[in-house]
Amino acid sequence: MSGRASLLQAKLMIPGTDMTFVEYNADQELCYCWGCARCAQTPKEEASNMVRGCDPARVDNLARHASAKQHQAALQQLGFLPQDDAPPLEAPEVATLHIDCSTLASAESIMLQVDIRDMKLCVRFQACTEDLKVHRGVLGFESVCSNSHEEVMRSIQKALTRLCSLEGTLDAEGLEALRDRVDVLNGDEASDMQLALTELQQSTLCTPNLVPTMVTVHDVYQNAIAGKHSITSTIQHSGVVAHKFQQHCQAMESAPSTARRLKNLSLAKHRFDRVEKPLSRFCLYLDAFLLTAISVSASPTSQLRGRGQGFLEWVTEEKILLLGLLADLSDECLMFTRVYDHERYEASLMHSSCQAFVSKLRWLYVKEHAWELGYTAHVLEQLKPPCGFTLNGRARTIGGRSRVTPAIKARCMQALETLEAVFPSFELLACFHILNVAPNVDVRLEEDELAEEIRAHEAIARHEASQGRSTFDAWKQAVLRTSACQRAVREHFPCDNLWKLLTRYDAMVHGVVLPLPALSSCSVGCVTTADRACLTGENLFYAVKVLADVTKANQKDICELEQMCWALISDAPRKSSTSRIDKGVPRKRQCGTEVDFKKKRRMALTDAAEMVPIATTREEVTRLTEELIQADEPVLQELGFQHAKQSRNQIVAFLDGALTEADIPQGLEDVAQAFLEHRDHLKHQRTLSARAYSRVMRPDAPRLASRIIFLQKDDWANKVWARKLQLCARLEDATAILWTVALQGGVVVDCVYMQSQRAAKEQRTHTAVPLRHAAVFSSTMTGQQATQLLQRLY
Repeated sequence: MSGRASLLQAKLMIPGTDMTFVEYNADQELCYCWGCARCAQTPKEEASNMVRGCDPARVDNLARHASAKQHQAALQQLGFLPQDDAPPLEAPEVATLHIDCSTLASAESIMLQVDIRDMKLCVRFQACTEDLKVHRGVLGFESVCSNSHEEVMRSIQKALTRLCSLEGTLDAEGLEALRDRVDVLNGDEASDMQLALTELQQSTLCTPNLVPTMVTVHDVYQNAIAGKHSITSTIQHSGVVAHKFQQHCQAMESAPSTARRLKNLSLAKHRFDRVEKPLSRFCLYLDAFLLTAISVSASPTSQLRGRGQGFLEWVTEEKILLLGLLADLSDECLMFTRVYDHERYEASLMHSSCQAFVSKLRWLYVKEHAWELGYTAHVLEQLKPPCGFTLNGRARTIGGRSRVTPAIKARCMQALETLEAVFPSFELLACFHILNVAPNVDVRLEEDELAEEIRAHEAIARHEASQGRSTFDAWKQAVLRTSACQRAVREHFPCDNLWKLLTRYDAMVHGVVLPLPALSSCSVGCVTTADRACLTGENLFYAVKVLADVTKANQKDICELEQMCWALISDAPRKSSTSRIDKGVPRKRQCGTEVDFKKKRRMALTDAAEMVPIATTREEVTRLTEELIQADEPVLQELGFQHAKQSRNQIVAFLDGALTEADIPQGLEDVAQAFLEHRDHLKHQRTLSARAYSRVMRPDAPRLASRIIFLQKDDWANKVWARKLQLCARLEDATAILWTVALQGGVVVDCVYMQSQRAAKEQRTHTAVPLRHAAVFSSTMTGQQATQLLQRLY
């Protein structure tokens, strides 16, 4: 190869690598720079010859291209060359920390979120700047000694101090300004005091613990759905019974669903969807469940036969009707849970969703319209025709025209009304309700400056929302449009207060703390076993920050990089099959399915239920259920326990300094002092009990000087070692008086074991009611051995 050819080849190579930036297209017989083609963004760059391609014979053009600014910028963007003002590539996390520090310095509102797991505290931030842009990231990753409130606050302060000390010295003014901009601290159960702070509100009096105390509701749900031996569990876990159940489903004529096979009746208590599904399907396919139970009651297997007969003896029209009411309630709770089941829910809809949920429950159970639609109405229809069977030689019937009486309906409603309907106070959630610009929403505002600004921008925000924007984006665009206009327009559309509200709105909502186990597993999984020892302290924080600070802007690039790495490590991705003809075409809605039944029920309830203020509903339900609660002892005891627990948590929060002056009722200081004294008294009693237990389980060596001793042999009384002991003239065998020693108290010692090193294990101390002590020596021993034994015992 000539010198000129070597020089040209060197110019066509990417510096620092053995790769060339030239790529040949055989179809078009052109050479082009693949780096510039990939990084071309502007029309001018796309029109470049090196992007479109050039004649392979004109190598000089390619050589000159190596020094072009466009080519150098493309190599920098691809990471082959360092950028001019960029931080060093070996410390990208340090650069992101500097970016976060400058962002927080100019932020208008900041929310800090903390989460703790395995004594590691992760601090994340969510900030909104003056131009209404949201920034998120990891602020600190600290090791803590405990879950206490003081330790959490100390770790947060440590993370903020480290952020303000990136230049080597602490920026005290910047730290103080950063504290002032923090509007919300989301504990997310990072502290053990979060439980106390959560239960301070009246809304937590009504907890799931009340359900087991409602004997009627709990018994019905356990025997039919959730119990281990319930008919639903039997069908789910028995193939033979499941096959028989499918046959009965196919033969049903009154089912609201066209589906003739039910593959899933499983119950998962940690997932609310799996709690609602078997209950709703029990109501939809009630005839199939009853016929399956009748078939199981005649099974040759004793276990299945017992379950089927037990269910048929237990089931009545009232219990089936109560299950229908519970199915309607569970479906409403599921829909309410789904509102908050994703990260990007609309905060402006939170209050209206809660109000709609409460109003629907009021319409169903307080106004007693549950008999008109949904699962309850379907159960009533299924109970009209009778279902007869023979059980243990007796004829029984479930259902019939006159079997469901008004008295049964009243008792079913009364069973549900026993639960005190204490709904949460949504005043905090309602603060963003004024921003709701969804269609068909009428917002009535107070006459103040903020209301005037909202009213002035409301039409523009509604227009932006009609284009498919979210609530925040609609208001953001409205404010940006008016603030960018001329002075006369800006005076007609003031937005100072609205601007501040929007900054806090976006900083406070949609804040989600990334789970620490996922962060730790990702951090450890990205390095080899030999390097995992380096993931401690600051290195672990940097690894977590690089993995956690992923935004939508660079998410696509990261996915493309991951695809390239996957292709290099394993193989090229599999080619997809031929594209479907109906791809992108919406499917026709199927009628008569279980999903269609639920949609019809929910739409009918939404149209029929009247929206009522939450406070009015709470007062109405409390007035109706007050007498029932006083008559139900289990519910009354559970409510008393919840009230005592709430009071205790309030005292603990006061002692921890987590209450404001407005939250401290009169006399709480005296109660807290009495609480501390009572807690110290209980601690002292526990210490004494532990000492007494320790004396019983780990007794000391017996003291023989003050005790009566029975000798097994006569000549032992003449020994030297026996002169200081109180001997008894009655000489008996040691085993003959064990019962006497056990009743009157004493110590039984085997001298052979005492001579070994197992004295503490072989001696037995007996404490009797009369304060009389005795000791027994057994086995033969010399005088020297006895003297040594006595020295050990004393």
